[in-house]
Amino acid sequence: MAGLAYYVVEVENKEELLKVFAQSQTNKAITKWFSSAEFSVTDKDGIVTRVRVEN
Repeated sequence: MAGLAYYVVEVENKEELLKVFAQSQTNKAITKWFSSAEFSVTDKDGIVTRVRVEN
C-alpha cells in the first residue's frame, strides 16, 4: 500500500531550525542531517518529518 513518505515542516531561519533540532533531541527521536538547512526526525512509530529552512 502506497502512502506518505514523510511530512515537511518549513521554518523561517537557521535559528528556528536549530531550536526544532534541540527539541527533537529531548524527545529521543532519531535525527539525520541532510544539509546545513535540513534534517529529518523519525519518531518511535517510524513517522518521518523533514524540517528545513524555507526558501
